[in-house]
Amino acid sequence: MSQDSTSILEHTIPIGRRIAEIMKEKGRAFSQQAVASRMGISRETLRSMLTGDRVILDFELRQIAALLKMTVERIKQDDTRQEERRLHSLLQEAVDHRSALEIAERLAKLAVGITERCISLNNLGSAYFIGLKYDEAHDAWLQAYQYANEIKERYNDSEYLFDVAKNIMISFSVRKEYAHLSSILSELEPLFESKPERSGALCYSYAMIEYQKGNKESAKQKLYQSLEYYRMTGDEKNIGQAEQNIGYIEYATANYEKAKIFFEKALQKLVQYRYWYLVTVKDYIKTLIMLGEHERATELIMQSMKEVQSLGHLDLEGRMLLLLSRVSNIPEHASDVVKEGKYGLQVQLLGCKFLIKFYKENYDSLMFMKYYEIAEKLSGKEISDILDEEDL
Repeated sequence: MSQDSTSILEHTIPIGRRIAEIMKEKGRAFSQQAVASRMGISRETLRSMLTGDRVILDFELRQIAALLKMTVERIKQDDTRQEERRLHSLLQEAVDHRSALEIAERLAKLAVGITERCISLNNLGSAYFIGLKYDEAHDAWLQAYQYANEIKERYNDSEYLFDVAKNIMISFSVRKEYAHLSSILSELEPLFESKPERSGALCYSYAMIEYQKGNKESAKQKLYQSLEYYRMTGDEKNIGQAEQNIGYIEYATANYEKAKIFFEKALQKLVQYRYWYLVTVKDYIKTLIMLGEHERATELIMQSMKEVQSLGHLDLEGRMLLLLSRVSNIPEHASDVVKEGKYGLQVQLLGCKFLIKFYKENYDSLMFMKYYEIAEKLSGKEISDILDEEDL
C-alpha cells in the first residue's frame, strides 16, 4: 500500500510573524522592547507591526533587516522563492530525487524561524523519502513535527501539524512502528476529522495498523472509507493512490479481478506522477500474472523498464526484473538482481527466493544450495513464491 509521502509545505509566512520568529530565535538582545528602542518607536507600535495589526512600511522593514543583520530578501524569503517552487515540482513528480535533495538540503541550511524551519525540514524529509532514504526522512520529519507542534501552540495554527503528521504517519507505517503510529493517531484524531483529506489520511493509517495485525478485511474497510473521503476532495493524485491501495488489499485477499479494476482506475489518475504511476504498474503486473495474462504482463514490464531505470529508483528496477523472471520463468534477471549488489537487501532476498524455488523445481541441487545459503544469511523464513511477498 502507498500514500503520498510528499506532503509539501509552501505556506506564505506573514511578514510580522516571520520577523517575530527571527527575533525570538536571536535571543534576549532582540526582545520587542530592545528592537523598538533601537528603531525609535514604542514597544506597542512594534507589537502591532508583528501581529499584523499595522502595516510595516518599506523603510521600517529595511531598518529591521539591518538590526537583524539580514537582507530584506531573506526576511521576505524572496531569495529562495524560485528554488522552493522547483522543489515543490520535483517532490510532486517524485522523479529527480537527487536534485530534490540538493535543493531541500540547501533550503534547510538557510531556514530561520520556527515556521521556515518546519517547512524546510518537512520538505527535506520528503526529498529523502522519494530517494528511499527512509531513516533520514524519518529524522527530518520528527524535527519538523516538533516545530509544527510549537506553531500550533503559539499561533493556534494546525495546518503545518497536519501536513507534517501525514508524513510522520507514513514513515511509522514504513518502519512498521505501529505502536508509535497509534500514539500519533490518538493525539491528532480530533484535528484530522475536520476535513475530507485529513479523514482520508486517518483512515489509511488505521488501515495500516489493522493490516499489520492481520485483520485484512478490517483494513480493506478502512481503505474503502479512505477512498470515499478522497473522492470528496476531487484531488486526482490522492484518489488515484487510494484506488491503488484498494487494488493492493484486494490482491492481498486474492480478489484479483477486483484488484485489476482498481489498479486500472488508479493508473488513469496517476499518469502524470511518474513514480507513483510506475509503482502502480508494478502491482498491476503482479495481478496480471496471477490472472494468467502473461503476455500483457511481459509487455508492460518491457514498456516500463526504461522509464523505471531513468528514475534511478533501484529497488523498483530490481522488482521489475524479478517480475520479468517470474513471468518468463527464467533465472537470468533474478540472478542479476542478486549478484549486482546495487539493489536493496529486501530485493536481493526476493531474488534469492525466486531462484531457490526455480532451481528446486528444476532439480539443480548445486544452484539451489548456492542461493539458499545466500538467502539463509538474510532470512530464516520458508521460501515462497515471490508474488506472495508484500514487499515486491
